[in-house]
Amino acid sequence: MIWQNEESRAIHPTAAGLLLLGRSPETFFPQVRIAANAFGGKERGEPIDREDIRDPLPIAIERTFQFLKRNMRHTTRIEGFSKVEIHEYPYEALREAVVNAVAHRDYDLAGSSIRVEKYADRIEIVSPGLPPEPITLQKIERLDYIACSRNPNLARGLSFFERIEEQGDGLRRIVRESEGIGLSRPQFQFRDGHFKVIFFAPEDILMLKSQGARPVFEVPGHLLANLSETQRTIIKQLIKRQTVKVPELAVELNVTPQAIRKAIMPLIEARLVVQEGKARGTTYSLKEGLPE
Repeated sequence: MIWQNEESRAIHPTAAGLLLLGRSPETFFPQVRIAANAFGGKERGEPIDREDIRDPLPIAIERTFQFLKRNMRHTTRIEGFSKVEIHEYPYEALREAVVNAVAHRDYDLAGSSIRVEKYADRIEIVSPGLPPEPITLQKIERLDYIACSRNPNLARGLSFFERIEEQGDGLRRIVRESEGIGLSRPQFQFRDGHFKVIFFAPEDILMLKSQGARPVFEVPGHLLANLSETQRTIIKQLIKRQTVKVPELAVELNVTPQAIRKAIMPLIEARLVVQEGKARGTTYSLKEGLPE
């Protein structure tokens, strides 16, 4: 991160030090920029969201990831007595692609910046510079290459901030994470001196696998075994809807309001259900996360 002048003994930051830790790295490296744009359609047009990111690389990576995260689709899917989050693209693969772009780009190309573009049907991450020899596009497509870094000090420094391995297994991880949730294999391209990674959107987001290790909501097995049929039906209704009231549940389950209140109290005590409001305004909803 630093070097010392042998004559003056003065301490100076290295290029990697400025890029990783400098307050304003673009002062010395104007090309340190990530142009992030989100378009509403499948082609370029007026962006619906955009950011011009010029921060130190660890912050720039996080800002870029959050940009992609807020511009992709998210939904939930009911799986039995669980509700899981589904994301349009794999978080780990996207972050890996952004890290690779900033770690291995050619910083000597002063007039070029990293481009991150979100379209309705894909995400493109374009980095200035081609992989160093002897890596070829054919080897990358086969994922059969021995990794080498153009900026080894930068990659080593980023390993302290990001889950990046200096062995250079990033492209394999991008493919593995994408295919692992049910997406098409990402595409790698060389174009006009730039390296491009393309992620393709799913045809049906609900067909993707959940990326989270923990569901948004789940009834643990030991609690599920002790629930009555009425309580199970209440849970299923709450999973489908954000909030419900006792009269609504009574009509749907064809039981009395008193029976609903009696059945729902153990669910509240088990921290599966949350009660809000009073009297006729009382509503019930699921407690997000797993019960303690």
